[in-house]
Amino acid sequence: MHRAVKQEMGTAAGGPGVTRARNGRPGRPALATLVTSGLLAVAGTVGFQPAAASATTTAPVAVIVRAGPGATAAAERAVVGLGGHVGQPIAIINGFAATLDAVRIGALRAAPSVTSVSPDTGVALLGSSYDPTHDPHSLLNIEGQIGTRSEWVSAPAGAGAGVDVALIDSGVTPVPGLDGGQVVQGPDLTDESHHRVAHLDTFGHGTFIAGIIAGHDAGADPATAPPDAYLGVAPASRIISVKVADQRGNTDLGRVLAGIDWAVRHAHDPGMDIRVINLSFGITAGPSYQVDPLAFAAEAAWHQGIVVVASAGNAGGSAGRLTDPAIDPFLIAVGSADVGSAGAPSISPFSSQGGADRFPDVVAPGAHVQGLRDPGSFIDRMFSSTGAIDARYFRGSGTSEAAAYVSGTVAQLLSARPDLTPDQVKWLLVTTAHPLGGAAPDIQGAGLIDVLAASSTPAIDVHQGFPVATGPGRDRGDEDGHGGRGSGRSDGSTWSGDDWDGSTWSGSTWSGSTWSSSWSGSTWSGSTWSGSTWS
Repeated sequence: MHRAVKQEMGTAAGGPGVTRARNGRPGRPALATLVTSGLLAVAGTVGFQPAAASATTTAPVAVIVRAGPGATAAAERAVVGLGGHVGQPIAIINGFAATLDAVRIGALRAAPSVTSVSPDTGVALLGSSYDPTHDPHSLLNIEGQIGTRSEWVSAPAGAGAGVDVALIDSGVTPVPGLDGGQVVQGPDLTDESHHRVAHLDTFGHGTFIAGIIAGHDAGADPATAPPDAYLGVAPASRIISVKVADQRGNTDLGRVLAGIDWAVRHAHDPGMDIRVINLSFGITAGPSYQVDPLAFAAEAAWHQGIVVVASAGNAGGSAGRLTDPAIDPFLIAVGSADVGSAGAPSISPFSSQGGADRFPDVVAPGAHVQGLRDPGSFIDRMFSSTGAIDARYFRGSGTSEAAAYVSGTVAQLLSARPDLTPDQVKWLLVTTAHPLGGAAPDIQGAGLIDVLAASSTPAIDVHQGFPVATGPGRDRGDEDGHGGRGSGRSDGSTWSGDDWDGSTWSGSTWSGSTWSSSWSGSTWSGSTWSGSTWS
C-alpha cells in the first residue's frame, strides 16, 4: 500500500514547494531548498542529512525498503544519506535490503521515494523447525523403542519388500513420503470417483495411516537414513489404496464390504501381492461376529490367506467390548499404547476395553504419533490448530494408528518369511508381546508388540479354532463367501477394472461408526468428533 504524505514539502502545508502527482503521492520537489523533519532537498535531488543533533544513535538494524515506481535509485540514496548501507536488490518488490540506525527509520519512511520500510525478520522454513530426534512420539523414536529399525538392517531388499497392504480407507494423496511409487490406486468406491479428486484423500485419514505403514522419503536408505528422513514401519512395502470414504469421512456398509471384497479377489493380480488388509475403523458391534456382515467379510479375507488388522476402538473402558470388525476373533485386534511419554509404556486411556468373549490381541504405538499431513483435506482444515506439527507433519492418536503400526510390522514379517500363514503371524505377535504393568488383559491382550522377538522366533504349525462366521454372504450362493463381483487388472498405479457403485452386498448404510483417530496433542474425551462420524 502506498503511503501518502499528508503535508507538502515546503514552507507551509500545501505551499508551492512541491508538486503532487495525480495518484496522491508527492511529485518531484520544486527547485528550491526545503527543510522538513531533517530532510534536505536540493535542486530536484534528495539527500539526507543526519537527523536533529539531539537524536540518539542506535545500533544498525536490518530492513527491507520498498520504493515507489521508478524511485529505487532515489530510495537507495536516501538510505546512504541517512548513514545506512544498501544491500541486496529485490526487484520483485521494487526494493532492496538495507541496514540503518533504528532512530533514522522514521526519517527514511518519510522520504518521497520510499513506499515502506519493514524489519528484515528471520524466516525459518516450517518443515525445518521439527526435529524428530527430540520428539518422543516421532516414528523415529517409536520405531527405535519397539525394535522396528533394528530389523531393517537385516532386510537386504528393504523392510516389507514385495508385500502389498490393502488400505480400506479414505484414499491416499501422494504427499512427500508417499510419492515414490509406494502407493497403487485401487478402486475409488465413493461418489468422488467421477471428479478430479478421484482416488485422492479429501478427508485426510488414509494418507496419515498410509504414511505410518509405508512412508518412505525419496532416496532414503532405511538402513542408513538420517534421523530427519520420514520412514514408515515397512518403508519398502506398498500400499494398495481402496477408497471408500469421501471428504467428510462418510461411507456405507456396501462400499466397505465391496472394498474388502475387491482386495480379496484381486490380491494376486499381475503386479500385486496383497498379504495384509488394514481396517483402521470400527462400528458398534452387533450381538455376534458370526452373523455380522462386516466381520464375515473380514474373516473371509483371513481364510483366503490375508492377514487382517483391525482397530480395537477408541471407547476406553466404557464400551465393554471391541468394535466391529475387531470383534471377530480370527483377526488381529489392536489396542493403543503410549510408548513415547515419560515413564514406562502404558495403555492409552482411549483404547477400547474388551469383554469376556473378546479383547485386544496386542497393543501397539497409537498415542500422539507423528504422521504425514494431507494439505487441504478436511482433517487438515478442521484440526490444524491442534494436530499440525509443521507444514509437513500432523499428530494423531487412536487405535487407527496402532493398527497401522501392526500392519507395517506384519508386512515386515511376511517380507522376510513369506511362507507364514495368517494364523502363524498372529501367533508370533501374541506370544512375543510384553505385558504392560498395571493393565488387565481385557484392555491390552498379550501386551505391547515386540518386532525383534516376533521376527526371530521360529514359527510352529498353529491354527485358530474359533467358530467361523456365517454372515449373510452364504445366502448369496457364494461358496467362498466373498459376496461381491469384480474383474480387471492393475497397471501398477491405478485400478482399471469394474466400476463399483456401492451396491455390492447390500448397499445399506450404517451409523455411529468412526475412524479410530483423533487429531490433537492430547487424548480425546469421547468416541467421536465433529464431522468425522460416518453416516
